[in-house]
Amino acid sequence: MQAPGIGMVEGIELVSWVDNPQFQIAAGLSMTVRDCGEEKDGVAKECNVVSTELKKMHLADNGEYVATMNRVLRSKIDTLNNLQQCRAVLNQWPKCYANEKLISQEDTGFIDDKKDKPTVTVANLKEHINGHTLQHMSEDATDYVKYFYEPCIKALTADFDGLEGGTCMVKSWFSIEECKNVVCTVQGVTVTKDGECNIGAPDVASAMSTEYCMPVMER
Repeated sequence: MQAPGIGMVEGIELVSWVDNPQFQIAAGLSMTVRDCGEEKDGVAKECNVVSTELKKMHLADNGEYVATMNRVLRSKIDTLNNLQQCRAVLNQWPKCYANEKLISQEDTGFIDDKKDKPTVTVANLKEHINGHTLQHMSEDATDYVKYFYEPCIKALTADFDGLEGGTCMVKSWFSIEECKNVVCTVQGVTVTKDGECNIGAPDVASAMSTEYCMPVMER
């Protein structure tokens, strides 16, 4: 399919990306990598050559884990961008719109959906989506990168036995100290400066942005 003039494609076979020959050559899968393990009582373990199939397994496993981290980071960035655009729209409206009711984007049209549901006005939404909120969301995304994402990627792509980035072929993410906290890959996670990942109550501004952004008035 990648060659010009190949003709009409009648069928496609789906193959894992780690089985692509061009990728295997570029990644250095054919190079010999030895895993000597960790020393115990001052005695080094016997060095074993890591098989190609084992390297492919680690690469696929670590690749999926990195994709999961990317989804969490992308969600944080998308939420921040959504809040910025939502705030811009709210501030474009004149002050006389302050008490105008907003339509919930999550309403399905059933009467029961609106029962006991608080009324949100333009002023309410502006109060929650302010400069402080945007600053907090920006710092949250920055902390995720600084205290978890970046250390994990650095550890996964460290050199191993002379092979650049060889660690991701020899070790899985759950055996690497900087990556093994799976809580850090859950949507809505926050990361402290100590590298601890916590799942707390949903942020009010984020929840309101999901339901009322972009803002649409009932009238």
